[in-house]
Amino acid sequence: MREHALDIALESVALDSLPSGVAIVDPELNILYLNAAWAEFAGASAQSLVGRHLPDLVSATPDRMRLLASLDEAFHGDRTSRRFALAFRERATRSIKVDCVPQAHTDGRIWSVCVVLNEASRPELEESALANARAVTDALIDAVPAAIVIFAPDGTIQRVNPYFEMMTGYRLDYLRGKNLVDTLLPARVHAEVRQNIQRAARGRPTRGYISPLILRNGIERFFEWSDTAIRDEEGNLVSLLAIGHDVSDMLRTQKSLLHNEQLIQEVARLSHIGVFDHDHTSDTIYWSPEQRRIFGWDMDEAVTIPKISQQVHPHDQTRVMSALYRAHDPASDGRFDVEYRVVRRDGSLRWVDNRSQTFFVEENGHQRPIRTIGAVIDITERKFAEEALRERENLLRQGARIGRFGTWMWDVTRDRCLVCSDELAALFEMSVDEFVRERGSDRDIRIDPLPDYRAEDDERGLTDLGRHYEEEFRGRTKSGDIRWFREVGHVFKNPATGMLWAIGVTQDITDSKNTEAELRRLMEESARLAQLAEQSNQAKSQFLATMSHELRTPLNAIIGFSELQIRLGSELQLEKQTEYQGIILQSARHLLSVINDILDLAKVESGRLELVLTDVSLVEIARECVSYVEPTARSRSIEIQVEVPRTTLRTDRRLLKQLLLNILSNAVKFNRTGGQITLFASLLPSADRIAICVEDTGIGMTAEEIEFALQPFAQIQTAYNRSSEGTGLGLTLVQRFSALLDGEVAITSQPGIGTMVTLSLPLRLTAGRG
Repeated sequence: MREHALDIALESVALDSLPSGVAIVDPELNILYLNAAWAEFAGASAQSLVGRHLPDLVSATPDRMRLLASLDEAFHGDRTSRRFALAFRERATRSIKVDCVPQAHTDGRIWSVCVVLNEASRPELEESALANARAVTDALIDAVPAAIVIFAPDGTIQRVNPYFEMMTGYRLDYLRGKNLVDTLLPARVHAEVRQNIQRAARGRPTRGYISPLILRNGIERFFEWSDTAIRDEEGNLVSLLAIGHDVSDMLRTQKSLLHNEQLIQEVARLSHIGVFDHDHTSDTIYWSPEQRRIFGWDMDEAVTIPKISQQVHPHDQTRVMSALYRAHDPASDGRFDVEYRVVRRDGSLRWVDNRSQTFFVEENGHQRPIRTIGAVIDITERKFAEEALRERENLLRQGARIGRFGTWMWDVTRDRCLVCSDELAALFEMSVDEFVRERGSDRDIRIDPLPDYRAEDDERGLTDLGRHYEEEFRGRTKSGDIRWFREVGHVFKNPATGMLWAIGVTQDITDSKNTEAELRRLMEESARLAQLAEQSNQAKSQFLATMSHELRTPLNAIIGFSELQIRLGSELQLEKQTEYQGIILQSARHLLSVINDILDLAKVESGRLELVLTDVSLVEIARECVSYVEPTARSRSIEIQVEVPRTTLRTDRRLLKQLLLNILSNAVKFNRTGGQITLFASLLPSADRIAICVEDTGIGMTAEEIEFALQPFAQIQTAYNRSSEGTGLGLTLVQRFSALLDGEVAITSQPGIGTMVTLSLPLRLTAGRG
């Protein structure tokens, strides 16, 4: 017995002297024995750890479950040797090699497992880190949603990722060893692409180069490429890596947008609509560039009401200024709708249609104007067209009053003029005697054939005998001029002689004919001008209707609940006061948002929006934006998930916040009840940009609806938004703001499934960009 105890003691001393940690656990993973090295790993004495449950000593790291799986394999008879990243008793995580050796009875039953721990050596750690880095790199290359190709400096393809295979239809097995340029690119870009490869090999990578790629089915798709050189530790060129994004749809969209932009610019040029905003508190007035053009002002000239009044035509000044002061009077409805003339400084005259709405705020029991927003339309062409039309109509009326008519009596049987008036002879530049003597025959003065009733000189041709007739014909005057005449007459049989006679009047309608031709031309021109005026009115009405609703709705809420609080006073419960004040605050913020949207869009269009660059935490601004829309989302049981990295951007915080708010607001507004919204972000492979995505499970849109929704003041009409507020500027501002931040916006959507808006931004926006 003493010898057995001595053997155990010697074994214990021997095990304690080992640098490796040795522990023995039973099938329940309770510790039966462990040496000093194992205890040092665990950070406690060996005596205190005997009998403890081994998994309780290991902190919850990702490799803890792998360690337990190795122990389970050992108890099933398999010896394991693996490397784990483990932490004991909340100590730092360490790379440890763990050997699990099963211990069996003579009958083969396993009664315990010996767990041996060894600290990983530096070469092993470096090898492990390198292997992990390679695994991460491979995973990134395989997972990134972009076409990636790795090729030798001579263009030989070494590797492509699954996304590349999916986009092109080619498999890696087919492409490996083939030349990138010769196999995948059309001949027209070979020289240029090879130059790009040579530049990248010399350390001058290409960014944003767009070239066509021939897919397996023979179709060409356009990709935007960025490339870089891969070098070993000694700086030797090993391979080149190119990352491409399919921009074919984007290029088509850009082409369509360019076409639409040209149409919009043409409409703006023809419509001549200017926008203004008068802040009564600071007494500052903003005019859009088109408004300044209409009035003939410089772009940087300060605008004041006295200066404006000086340009109003003297005959219109009293009427205009009275209407303006009346619109600024709190006792009025604040509307201003006047057409008047403007005299430019160069002396030219312009007609304008000026419409605006003034808003009032109550202070100390009195109403005062706070803001006036409106539009001015140049209607000069319409006014000139109306005036020209009135003048033409007046000339026609005068011509009818002073038109010359000649009377006559004709012997139809003998085709001789019996009687004619001086006016009739004058129509043919003759005296009465000359007309009767020299041009007595009806055939002598007519160029056109005789009418049907004059086809015969007897009664058989007079099918309309006893009835009046009317005809127009061309005749020749004494000087040889050909003129148009209208003849109205009545054919009858002379009861005394039995011969056929006719009486009537003849009018020279040459001027009338010419006038009719000119009038038709003017009417066509007037119709064209009227159509342009109608288009201008429609554009104006659409703008004013949108603004009227968006501005009046929150203002009515502010005024109504303010009056209610004033009227009820102390009788109003605190809870109701808080509720009403919240509604007022929400309406005021909505009103400010609408006004800011309009002003921001106007400033962006005029190029006067300045960027303020600061360091912005993506996590903080994401949480802040989500907090704005979360109450509305919660009321509809819409779940919002945020998965963004802790990244800091150098950008304009206000514009970035407005971008995310507009996108999130649309995601909530057009989502279904019980839907889901995910806000996530990831660094792009170029490492200098980040992609921020908002994905929803809403109603989705077609490509045509996306294109329409990107237009200013446009809203897709669905059951989800017929009663929703909004100016229709959300996506327009997203486009404009992202461009200012040197970003790009991509929208993908499927009706009935949802929409994803992707915003690509630089991590550090520098001054002068955007």
